[in-house]
Amino acid sequence: MNCSFRALAAFVPGTLALAAVTACGGGGSSGGGDSTTAVTTADAASIDLLIGDAPVDELSSFEIEVLAAHLVRPDNSETDNVLASSRMVDLLDLVSKSALLRVATTEADVYDGVRLVFDPDSVEARDLAGEVVPVQVLTADATAVLDEALELEAAERTRLHLDVDLDESLSEDGSGGYLFDPEVVLTVRDDPELPLDGLHGRIREVKERRGQLVVAIHDPDSDTDIGHLTLEVFDRTLLLDEGKPVTARQFFNTASPGDRFAADGKLMRGGILKASYILLREDRRPEAEVSGLVTDLNSANQQLTLQIRHIERGRSPLKRALRRLGAPNEITVSFDLARILLKGETPRMGTGDDLAIGQRVRIDLGPLASGMPFPAQWIVVDDEGLRFHGTVADGQSIPADFDITLHPRDVAVRAGLVESEDTPVAVLLDGTETIYLKFQGHPELELEQILPGQHLRVTGDYGGTPTEPEVNADSIRVRPGRLDGEVEAWDPVEQSLTVAIDKIGDPFGGDPLDEKVVIHLADGVVVKRDATTVDELFELLEKLTDDDEAEVHVTGIGDGLGDVVAYRVIIDVD
Repeated sequence: MNCSFRALAAFVPGTLALAAVTACGGGGSSGGGDSTTAVTTADAASIDLLIGDAPVDELSSFEIEVLAAHLVRPDNSETDNVLASSRMVDLLDLVSKSALLRVATTEADVYDGVRLVFDPDSVEARDLAGEVVPVQVLTADATAVLDEALELEAAERTRLHLDVDLDESLSEDGSGGYLFDPEVVLTVRDDPELPLDGLHGRIREVKERRGQLVVAIHDPDSDTDIGHLTLEVFDRTLLLDEGKPVTARQFFNTASPGDRFAADGKLMRGGILKASYILLREDRRPEAEVSGLVTDLNSANQQLTLQIRHIERGRSPLKRALRRLGAPNEITVSFDLARILLKGETPRMGTGDDLAIGQRVRIDLGPLASGMPFPAQWIVVDDEGLRFHGTVADGQSIPADFDITLHPRDVAVRAGLVESEDTPVAVLLDGTETIYLKFQGHPELELEQILPGQHLRVTGDYGGTPTEPEVNADSIRVRPGRLDGEVEAWDPVEQSLTVAIDKIGDPFGGDPLDEKVVIHLADGVVVKRDATTVDELFELLEKLTDDDEAEVHVTGIGDGLGDVVAYRVIIDVD
């Protein structure tokens, strides 16, 4: 079930995905209180509210504070704020996973949308080099609407997922910054498993026979209780007692109600998290927790340089410490006493030898008062592969290994792994890599659909030398092209449009497009604005008069023959 974007008083600032399980309860104003107390259990539906991201290539982070979320009924009435507290999130840290905002209950009722409220003054965006980029938020709330109203019944759970596409939401302001005008999509999700970002909190109940922990999830920064989940241990779950791997028997003998924990995994139906790891922690919290990119590494001194992307907790003390140092966008961290956890498909404990330039890490920092290097207590490596942002070089025959040239601010260029932005990087393929379009649902692509001129991101292991670098590709994410133009002809049988191009944004790949281009509608194409389905699109075009103009914004890729395959068409008739 998809939704369209419905503006109320304003739009939402942020690129997000929001998932709810069955219903939302009210609760307070911006920054809200616990709305669940007004709803009795017998009459309530449960919700798991999550937020995620649709990425943009020019930025390394996009932080924004979520103040409130409300479920909206068909008559435009809405619930109170369901959030227990406001939450600062980095939307670009949530590309392949979601962050849990709230577990709550609400009145069983019929709803058809979700309204989100953000703090427009909270936005902090950074480019690929970590420099702050100015963003003007045009408005601070928005409502995404389902195609069909959804009945939330008592004692049932449902998942809603909101995506705010930063590629579509951000436009250049002409002076080096961005204007933020969010594009929001709401869908009902029934995935058996949804990857979640790291969770923190306290154990409420130990169920050893079931291999489960009932836990209270806490907001990372405020430590506010945002709801309860059940963590389930399975045969591949890494169990840790203060950094020491332990057996399931040892773990459950040690775990007690009130213990602090950290975990991540996949959220299953019924509020159960299939845990990839669970860590029992000391009650003492770190002074700050920060995520970012490793841009330099000194193994001899056991220090690394971290490009800051997001401050998970301890924002105020860390910001004060950074101001004393001149507000750098990179910090030096010592890891000689740190415990290191490598997540990946099979989580494991590691050492300093497992750290590498280009890794995305989260670091618990110890005392900040003495300045840099800040001491690391824990380092969690989110992904061991390096990400290369670049453009497919011209004059190549694909499918085969191919070359890309990198964005000048890509970490591989800045760290000296690649000599310059003009140095070709060989992308090595073995047939096991995943190739997909950077679009909602991540449509899979064939290797033949990679074309010269396309922008893409390659994830994999670095090899070679700075003058002859290479990457063994694990995944390839292709950025779609974008164009604006006027529809001049259409063919419902062939499912195609002929468009006179006014402007091309991101490249589609292949040879330059003609002034008039044929647009082929992909299976499952998203149609928005004055039409919401393919049938409605052609019906609308058939009704055009001589005075009408049908303007379209097309997102897609080139077909290698001079035409375009569209995955989204936004149509406005004037």
